[in-house]
Amino acid sequence: MKKIRLLMFAMLLCPLFLAAGCNWLFNDDSDGIPVGMLFYTGCPLSFYYVDEHGNDQIDLQNPATFPTAFRVPVAPFVREEAVGSLTETSLDGATYYLYNSGSNSLREDAGPRYAFQTYLWGKTLDPDYTMYVYTGDSKDSLKVSYRYLRAGESDGLPSGASWGVEVTSICYNEVEVFQNNENGKVFIEKPSQGGETVVHVGTI
Repeated sequence: MKKIRLLMFAMLLCPLFLAAGCNWLFNDDSDGIPVGMLFYTGCPLSFYYVDEHGNDQIDLQNPATFPTAFRVPVAPFVREEAVGSLTETSLDGATYYLYNSGSNSLREDAGPRYAFQTYLWGKTLDPDYTMYVYTGDSKDSLKVSYRYLRAGESDGLPSGASWGVEVTSICYNEVEVFQNNENGKVFIEKPSQGGETVVHVGTI
């Protein structure tokens, strides 16, 4: 599995500060890993939101169509503020549109479609963490599972780092979308007239 380094999201250039629980500094650690600390890491997947015909549902001119991901459930006004402004940046020849304090982005892809990407949240030493993705009036779940890496156990840790994490599973609405997903693409089909959301792994 691809090892994800703590506090690294190569796609995004805007900073997002480490969020820590109020009293994590006073908790005992477990072989160098603090207990009860919120962290974020990069997501190895790209999400595409389409209708039942495979047409992109994201309109760059309409922020209301932007998916937004949060570590906890949030009110509608918070989601509206999250898409209130875009920051455009380029990386490796691609153009990204950052929003939600830089934690979410859209990238124009083949089709044309917009690929949605987000940070993944977790809390040490919990093996799983569930965050939420909003699209329009719908709320989807994104459950991430982690393996914790300690210094000396993995060559993937940055120099001087005492710990890190490896993503082992990502479930979108309880559907596994990370394992055995060779191209790293996930298609979220939301019928234009309403109805059940269907998750497609790798292709549609």
